[in-house]
Amino acid sequence: MIVAKVPLSAGRSARLFVHGAADVALFTPAVEPSFMEEDDREREPALREVLAKSLVYVDAHAGIDPADVQHLFIRATDDPDEIPILACAIATEARVEQTLAEAPYVAETFSFQVSSGNLVTPAGTIAAFEGWFERTFPDMRLPIICFARLSETIEQLQELDLDWAILQAEPDDSASLPSSVDDVQGLVAA
Repeated sequence: MIVAKVPLSAGRSARLFVHGAADVALFTPAVEPSFMEEDDREREPALREVLAKSLVYVDAHAGIDPADVQHLFIRATDDPDEIPILACAIATEARVEQTLAEAPYVAETFSFQVSSGNLVTPAGTIAAFEGWFERTFPDMRLPIICFARLSETIEQLQELDLDWAILQAEPDDSASLPSSVDDVQGLVAA
């Protein structure tokens, strides 16, 4: 698998994943036109508004099919009743390699990010979110990210109604991530 960084308009960028080096020149022209869909353009102002805050809450939920794709939502507050906004979906490099077995290329988009490695981990999800932010909003300053919820395993989610799971997901106790403004302020003060 070959990975190429493709510069886009407005300072944005995307990575292009292809089979061989010759495919980079062949598929690079397709990246910019497919970068944003209509729903991305509609969501962008709300995303910018939330991401302009000094602290942003991020909820990560495992996909159902495929299970190794995380769906990240952002909120401006820690209020669980606040309606989250879809930020992006994150897939592992292993998922991209599987996709390339059937597709000529895979490209990151406004709402799709590829995480490094083959495993879905809290650290990998956080790094992928930051990478998504940096390449999608290059004109903005990265806020403090508070991962408020990291969903449980896919087997547990399949036993629940997905809408309920999104609203009720508990934080991953194995990750030492801040879960409140006080926790973040404590880390910043330390």
